[in-house]
Amino acid sequence: MRKIQFYKIIFLIFFWLFCAIFITFYDVAVIGNKSEIEGGHYSFMRNLIAVIMGYVIGATLLASLGVLYISKLLRKKPFGVTLLIKTVIYLMFMLFFISLVALYIPGSGLKKDK
Repeated sequence: MRKIQFYKIIFLIFFWLFCAIFITFYDVAVIGNKSEIEGGHYSFMRNLIAVIMGYVIGATLLASLGVLYISKLLRKKPFGVTLLIKTVIYLMFMLFFISLVALYIPGSGLKKDK
């Protein structure tokens, strides 16, 4: 891996992480501490930690894959084809990691009252 590729990966990780943290703060500003998930209490810190963990892992994998492999594979393809393929790959990764985080958040501390 060249130095420029490493810097691209680091930039993408931090950019996506910044966006995820911004969206988390935006969500808490809009919905407050209300939770519709199984009547449980919304925990901002648990949500923030889950988002950070999920995005760091997902962004690292996706940025590495994109910079090291996908760019090389799609270098000779037309722009439209490259855009379509990258969009599909990014959406699949985002849906997968958002689903993992969404599964973690509701089940990680909600206790049922008996």
